[in-house]
Amino acid sequence: MIEIEEVLYPLTLENENAEPHLMKLFQLLKGGKISLTNQIVDVMLRFPTEITPFLFDVFGNLEESVDLKAECLEHLVPNVPFFVKIALEDELQRIANDPTEEEKGINLDNKAHEVLNSFI
Repeated sequence: MIEIEEVLYPLTLENENAEPHLMKLFQLLKGGKISLTNQIVDVMLRFPTEITPFLFDVFGNLEESVDLKAECLEHLVPNVPFFVKIALEDELQRIANDPTEEEKGINLDNKAHEVLNSFI
């Protein structure tokens, strides 16, 4: 737990030099070492522009964990600013309209439709 606290603590204090701490957080999430907790979501949402490439990577990668995609759809995407949602529209449309078997198996397509319907 020390590692995640070392990453989150600087992000709760200031916006300066956030990039390396966010990158470490993204690595931990993508590596399955941590999950999106409320605390992590709150911190990430303070940096909508900086988390946009991470979201592109998660949704644009067909091999990415469907659990991470589901967590992002549930906790991050509904709460990011409109400009981020619009930027993610193509990736969300792909999940909604042409999901992989694994995405369809956990109803990620339905969740993507819900998110899309909330802003388009």
